[in-house]
Amino acid sequence: MLTGRVVRIRPGGTGDAARLRAILAEESVSRWWGEPDPLAVLEADMRGSDDTVLLVMEIGGQVAGGIQYVEEDTPMYRHAGIDIFLGGRFQRQYERGGDGQFHDGLLMDLLRDELIMDE
Repeated sequence: MLTGRVVRIRPGGTGDAARLRAILAEESVSRWWGEPDPLAVLEADMRGSDDTVLLVMEIGGQVAGGIQYVEEDTPMYRHAGIDIFLGGRFQRQYERGGDGQFHDGLLMDLLRDELIMDE
């Protein structure tokens, strides 16, 4: 579990799969993630039964979304991936930087107080 001033990331528990599925079904999320998986699949992902692990993200004590990660540790193909989804009421607009590209510093904002900066 990772707990910050505002955000808490934790393993899923009873009832979390239904809430996460409702968030995944929101139009602002499903347009990127597609049709939500059945509850049984989400529950299995929260248990880490496959190569994917789904964690619950809380903001202000409310389930706000999830963080899904996958890790491949075969030496020749070693890599990891992470995906984040947030319910519509917790989302923010992406910003377009001076280079014309869209940027979102949400993960960095959430971890800001946890980072150690070299001066």
